[in-house]
Amino acid sequence: MTNRLIDLIVTTMQERDISRAELARMSGLSKTSISRILNGKQNNLTQETIDKLLKSLNINRDTINREESISMFRQSHDVSRLIPKMIKIVGTVRAGVPLLVTENFEGEIMVDARSLSPGKAHYAVRVNGDSMDREFTEGTVLVVEKVDMVESGDIAIVGINGDEATVKMVQFHDNSIVLIPMSNNPKYLPEVKDFKKDDIHIFGRVIQAIKQYRA
Repeated sequence: MTNRLIDLIVTTMQERDISRAELARMSGLSKTSISRILNGKQNNLTQETIDKLLKSLNINRDTINREESISMFRQSHDVSRLIPKMIKIVGTVRAGVPLLVTENFEGEIMVDARSLSPGKAHYAVRVNGDSMDREFTEGTVLVVEKVDMVESGDIAIVGINGDEATVKMVQFHDNSIVLIPMSNNPKYLPEVKDFKKDDIHIFGRVIQAIKQYRA
């Protein structure tokens, strides 16, 4: 559990005049556990324990994700020049075997608006898989510029034959597209898809990769 999350829990308790004993009763955790958690002496909490604390205090996880994102962003950027913009994380895309893409909103991430193309729509997805691990690892959030055409050498979100999609570097040759993995795992090989035989759709071009550390 991050210090930021502990601070938010403590602040919420103070605002609502909730004692540690009351929080223990509300969450089903022991008084000793509550004291150790709030004193920063108990690390590596299970997700179940974190969820109990958040539910007891009626703290929305989207609020946590947003505040964590803002805090991390401000620590690593010159905030005096920052033009903040929140981008929706709409789901997961596989870096590996193609995965069905469905919109599954899981929060937002802050980016600097100066890094985005004016007039373009943007969204974010979380990586699942290791076929691009030389560029980004599993769990990384990718900021995607929503376009239907990309250039050779771009890293793109590509749909294949309907609902399947993957993230790969792409190369174009005549009537085909080559999906190129950038992996340390030798099992991943380039795949060639034919525009005449396959239903190919470009969902967007990856413009940023942001590593997330969850609470």
